[in-house]
Amino acid sequence: MKKYIRTLKKTFLHKERRDEAAILTSIPENEYLLVHSEKLRNKILWIEIIVDNNIGYIKYDIENVFICKYARLDDKQVTGFNYKIKQGGDRSFFDVCRLKRAENDGFTEPIEIGRKINDGDREIEQKLTFWYNKDLVEISTFTFSKRDEFYIIRNNLAGLDKFIEISDFDGLEGFIFKDTSYTYVKDKWLPIVSVTLSIIFFVAIFLFFLSMGVIVIAPVLLIPCVFLAIVIMLMVKGIVNIIGHLFYQIKIRV
Repeated sequence: MKKYIRTLKKTFLHKERRDEAAILTSIPENEYLLVHSEKLRNKILWIEIIVDNNIGYIKYDIENVFICKYARLDDKQVTGFNYKIKQGGDRSFFDVCRLKRAENDGFTEPIEIGRKINDGDREIEQKLTFWYNKDLVEISTFTFSKRDEFYIIRNNLAGLDKFIEISDFDGLEGFIFKDTSYTYVKDKWLPIVSVTLSIIFFVAIFLFFLSMGVIVIAPVLLIPCVFLAIVIMLMVKGIVNIIGHLFYQIKIRV
């Protein structure tokens, strides 16, 4: 999958991977940039991007740059929102929205967001309704279902600390509950290798016990065999993740 960064403050694009290198241009706050590569030089992570056909490098700093993370939804469903303030762009979200209806002040339009979770045989639903003034702000909602994928583009939001900001980089962008359940999606080859090796080990263990006659003589022993196979599959998954991390560390150092 593609990798993006978001500038949190004004950031400089360097010609080389050095602080002293010439500056090609400055990049304003809240720009999204496609990452071409990452390299670690003198304990500093430099991110290669292309701006106006110029290849340059941004110094990674947690205060200035957010590395967007690709994720897959684990909840059954989540409904989020996005907003655009019409006039007076310096207003905050809570200047144009209320958690309670306030008819005298014009906060009469309701909007409901939430998430649905499967808990065994039960479906748990978390909801939040707030009210907004349609003369001050435009608000829309969107819905993701289980296994839908998206990018987390900010997870530490001043004034909106109960939410994270997400995008699919295809026109959809907004906010969902911070406690939404999701899993980070890593390189595509990692799960493929993990599943393939797990199946191979499972079949090998089954055939080994079958050749020993254990399953034929005492079928009940199939239970510990399956348990052992599951343990080995989890170990394989952990090892593959470690290998993936090692490959990434090698990649950014060469």
